[in-house]
Amino acid sequence: MKTSENKSNERERFIKSVEAETPDKERIIAMYDDVCADREGLQRAFDRFIANVQRMCGDEVVKKCGSASALAEKEN
Repeated sequence: MKTSENKSNERERFIKSVEAETPDKERIIAMYDDVCADREGLQRAFDRFIANVQRMCGDEVVKKCGSASALAEKEN
């Protein structure tokens, strides 16, 4: 997961790109913030899922899920 400083820098770059391109920047920035919050919520939900799978099925299944998660994150 990204550090808060990286998230802040990412947000600032997004805001700068929006400022030059649209008159409705406040609405777009608010939507960006909502998506980022959703993404963080999804990451927490996935982390809980992995913990539950580990408890129910053991480490081997989690290693496979973790590898899939790392691959998906790398692609993003």
